[in-house]
Amino acid sequence: MQELPQHMRRESDVPKLLNLIIKGGGPQGIERPLGQLSRLITKGQICDFQCMWLLDGLGIISKVIKTGMAEFSEISKR
Repeated sequence: MQELPQHMRRESDVPKLLNLIIKGGGPQGIERPLGQLSRLITKGQICDFQCMWLLDGLGIISKVIKTGMAEFSEISKR
């Protein structure tokens, strides 16, 4: 992941949620951090949008979806 300025990392939860998605979602599964990320983005904070752009958030989410659609994947298909 690309380096973010410290002030953006402190102001936004997007980097933490994207890292959690990359690692598989934790004990609750991947659905919970994806839901949190979607609720966070709908609030419309500029810092969150910038973090999604700089960290290629949509690319990360699409890669997780592709992996989840593969046969015998560990990722839930809900």
